[in-house]
Amino acid sequence: MKTLQYVSISLMTCFFIFTSCSKDETDMVPQSNPQNTELRSLGPGQPVIGYLDWFEDFATASSLTSHWYLSAVPPPRWVSFAAGKSGLLENYGNLPNGSCAISKTKIGFGTGYTIESDVYINLTNPNGAVINPGIGVTRSLFLPPEFNSYETGISMALLYLGNGVPGVPPELENSTQLIMIALSGNGEPLSYRIILKGISPGGDNSSPGKFASNGWHTMKIVVTDSGQVSFYFDGLFIWSPQQPIHSSLMTNKNIFVGFMSPGQGGTSYNNSVRVSYPLPH
Repeated sequence: MKTLQYVSISLMTCFFIFTSCSKDETDMVPQSNPQNTELRSLGPGQPVIGYLDWFEDFATASSLTSHWYLSAVPPPRWVSFAAGKSGLLENYGNLPNGSCAISKTKIGFGTGYTIESDVYINLTNPNGAVINPGIGVTRSLFLPPEFNSYETGISMALLYLGNGVPGVPPELENSTQLIMIALSGNGEPLSYRIILKGISPGGDNSSPGKFASNGWHTMKIVVTDSGQVSFYFDGLFIWSPQQPIHSSLMTNKNIFVGFMSPGQGGTSYNNSVRVSYPLPH
């Protein structure tokens, strides 16, 4: 199995609990997987009637605590104003476990859906910095207090690696990666990543190819009725795996926002989270 080769095994475990088992889409997908029986037995479940588009703008501190389960210590925290916007979630997760917010609202009722979030990487010192904001969908319906056991089914994240981070090769220092992972229909995680241009405070934010800190960016995940998932960054299409996602991800799942922003050399924010559903045909 080919794993993402951007950090050592220990660092991959720190950054993404799901990265170490992910595969590039170009790899052969084995048909025999000990997880397949369990995954197929999950099924999509019974749809919850009455799903509506919803929008979280983190307007108040109580909106974070009342609408989201907050994991780990320290958990994500509410910030009244930063980076030119009011009402933010600061990811704030520490190495090695990170942290996240998991929505109390379930998403998915057997048809497609779209998830969007505005993120900001505020880099102040690249020395030793690791900044890793992300969004995604849980693999199964999350029921607290089992934060340590949740897994992701779809995810999209930015990963900034500064200078002198243990286990990071020199060619990847001061670089930002856009990493996307989707659980396929046969239970294999497929992944795709782009190494973006190195970032520095006050850099050029004009496009993903010139990605920089100190600017707002939009991550978007679109799932069709047939289970095809596509990933967009700042309005540009980035990747869609050839296989549809696992059917269990279409119904009764949670959104997660996080994962790591320990404050060493910078931090990251989410300004909003938006979930929408296609109009009936």
